[in-house]
Amino acid sequence: MNPIVNSRTSSFFRQLLTGVALVCALVSFLGCNEEPSKVGGSIMPGEDALFPRADTLHLDAHSIRIDSVYDRSTYALLGELSDPLYGNLRASYISRFQNAYHYKTEFEPIGGNIDSTFVEISYSNWVGDSTVWSKVTAYEIKQTLPDSRYSGDLQNYLKDAEYIGSHTYQAGNKEGKHKLRIPVNNELGKRIYKASKEHPEYFTSQQAFEENLLRGIYVHATTGNGCMLSIYSTAVVLSYRYEKRDTTKTGADTTLIVTAEESFVNTKQLYLHRQFETDNSGRLLTPNPDYAYITSPQGLALSLTLSAEELSRTFLDNNKKLTRLINEAPLSLHIDPPDIAGSVIQPATYLLLVPVDSLNNFFEMGETERSKSDIAYLSSAYNITSRVYEFKNISRLIHEHIRKHIQTAEDGTQSIDTPLELVALPVSRETMGGNAGVTATISNFIYPSGARVRLKNGKIALGIVSTAYIKD
Repeated sequence: MNPIVNSRTSSFFRQLLTGVALVCALVSFLGCNEEPSKVGGSIMPGEDALFPRADTLHLDAHSIRIDSVYDRSTYALLGELSDPLYGNLRASYISRFQNAYHYKTEFEPIGGNIDSTFVEISYSNWVGDSTVWSKVTAYEIKQTLPDSRYSGDLQNYLKDAEYIGSHTYQAGNKEGKHKLRIPVNNELGKRIYKASKEHPEYFTSQQAFEENLLRGIYVHATTGNGCMLSIYSTAVVLSYRYEKRDTTKTGADTTLIVTAEESFVNTKQLYLHRQFETDNSGRLLTPNPDYAYITSPQGLALSLTLSAEELSRTFLDNNKKLTRLINEAPLSLHIDPPDIAGSVIQPATYLLLVPVDSLNNFFEMGETERSKSDIAYLSSAYNITSRVYEFKNISRLIHEHIRKHIQTAEDGTQSIDTPLELVALPVSRETMGGNAGVTATISNFIYPSGARVRLKNGKIALGIVSTAYIKD
């Protein structure tokens, strides 16, 4: 008989079970019960009996390295940041640019000239000291870029890259603008304009555009430590002047010289290549009975393991007449903010909890906690008052694992042959328009974050409320 009952149990049993679960919840975190309590038997028919029980399981917890993260957004990081606990983080990226189908300039440039060309970087916010002076440098990529949305080392694609410009900036500025404009070699803009006149076929596809005109731009901060920008858009801007006919106040015809700008931008449809470099992993990965660490991006995740032995002992009674239902399994991760002067990195708003073998496919397939409700859980939003990530009830995940890995021996005894291995990592969440409670997308968190998770002897407690029943 299946040791776990799903939610389709008879309506009569569910009504009784609701009352029992309320009683169980009152005692669910008081400790482990060695023997099931017989609650509710007197109100059941003679052939039925309920055995509610509260257990505390212990998950082995430690930090693991995340060597690469998948993301399909236009977000990137730029700069270098140092934190006394979480170490140094350096970020750079290669941006590709969307082809404009059958591109022509909107107006005819005077003399057929492009006056100047820029790489324009737009950022939403930053981490660190906004008054730090930094220098950003741009290179034109000559190598073919891979069709991959995973972050990684970009050095292989920088061979023969051509320096085209640089710019000095402060994240916070008097104008309050969240844009950087890097003046770059105007040959790039002239090349694009010339091709629009002489080679319209270069603008018939993305492949033709990249192979003949522009594969991508590498952007990185060459100087300045202490501030990191969160980039949401990168564009190549062509600036030119054109003549515009107008009429003066007296009614006379006149010709104005007007400046126009046209942009090629990066989009979600293109592959953005990110590089994150950290030097904190070795120190924070050292086994620690009191703490584990979660960082982003491409940093550390929390590994949680529930042994096969403990799963078998808790949920398999090897009584052929006994079936057990998991009612509640709330998991809490308590965060201890480091009391270290100069620490600027804060915990992410959300964590995602999934089985470790489902991690990569989850992001590649664009899943959410709604589309994979049997195995994926989104935490409550972190706040500085509670300092906890709550996963309200992961019972379906435990049920699914037991269903897949239960084994029955020749003598009829049952066991679970595989530990439950989970991973919790920072994510960003977008909600559906007008409904903040419904998730639209979940992505890896492309932003500096860090959280120190409290452990007890290298473990995290998980309270379980379950109910067994017998039918003759």
